[in-house]
Amino acid sequence: MVQQLVRDGLLSRGHALAVLRLDGARARRRAAEHAIRRKLSVRETEALARARDPTPPPAPAPAPDPDIARLERTLSDALGTAARLETSRGELVIAYGSNLDVLDGILAKLGITEEWC
Repeated sequence: MVQQLVRDGLLSRGHALAVLRLDGARARRRAAEHAIRRKLSVRETEALARARDPTPPPAPAPAPDPDIARLERTLSDALGTAARLETSRGELVIAYGSNLDVLDGILAKLGITEEWC
């Protein structure tokens, strides 16, 4: 139905893309007819489709665990450089910024004192 309206020149491609984000032929038809009848711009048609879209917006990312954040701060303070825990991968990431003097300092704080290279 929307394709036919575009072919007939009643609806632009931009209008059609906005309308096609809706679920169901009836919702699409009604939105397309509303856009034509009211002579809505593409932006107005996009806003109309967003308002009629029953899909809830994605949930915000969960807040970081305060215990993990505290441990990251403690590690960073102890090592003198940024450290973060990638809990989903089980990794501890310690930044040294390609500065070998900083890396030497980190290694010394970890008790690794012999020449490593």
